[in-house]
Amino acid sequence: MAPIGCVSENFYEKCNCPDELRCALLSVMREVRDSIAQKLETTTLADLVIRAKKLGIIKDTETDFVI
Repeated sequence: MAPIGCVSENFYEKCNCPDELRCALLSVMREVRDSIAQKLETTTLADLVIRAKKLGIIKDTETDFVI
């Protein structure tokens, strides 16, 4: 989920930055990566259904949660 390779936790790729510890872009991209991961980890199927209803993609009568 990393936006650039040098902030990836699983597929790290060295960038052209001379000092990764002091790279402002890397710092921001790490925050972006963490925000993406947090959003994906906390979004449920129910959240997606609510969002689809708000967007008018599905109507209340179209949802049936039978497992």
